[in-house]
Amino acid sequence: MTEQKTLRLFVAAELPEEVRHALGVAIDKLKRQNVNGLRWVATEGIHLTLKFLGNVEAPQVAALQTALESAASGLSRFTLRLANGGVFPNASNPRVVWVGLDGDIESLVSLQRGVKRALTGIGFTTEERAFQAHLTLARVKGRLTSVERTQLMETLATLWEVDPPEFQVGSVSLMQSTLKPTGAKYTRLGEVEL
Repeated sequence: MTEQKTLRLFVAAELPEEVRHALGVAIDKLKRQNVNGLRWVATEGIHLTLKFLGNVEAPQVAALQTALESAASGLSRFTLRLANGGVFPNASNPRVVWVGLDGDIESLVSLQRGVKRALTGIGFTTEERAFQAHLTLARVKGRLTSVERTQLMETLATLWEVDPPEFQVGSVSLMQSTLKPTGAKYTRLGEVEL
């Protein structure tokens, strides 16, 4: 008997190139603060996660695609823009550095709830944490000094020197994450238009 192949999957809205470029500029600004212990996300891999699925058996991909089609049905494209940043879980113990989103957040939340509902309907569990729209820029290794935390938070609060770009969310993608020593590699397995 052969072992069933599993895939590490999530559902996301992918970002246009100009947004990834702006995020790269923001990362460069944060890097100039010389905060040690940050592991930066490659800009080409930054995406807006709507639902992390974890390890999924390969034959379930077709059902996931159908569920996403159901979740997107009746929804229209909407516009978001980059906002200032923050950290999870809090400023005294940052573990994740992120950029927030502004714009039509109501439509984003509606899309995320539709995805969650459709995937719960085919057996995926619901996350306990409330959805918070963000784009991960870095993960923190170890503990930051109080000076590093202050520098980081001050820079995140004033991230944009010019207005950050707006972008349309017009589709959702089923993505595969392959973990490698150099970081995660992301592959789109399917896409559904709004």
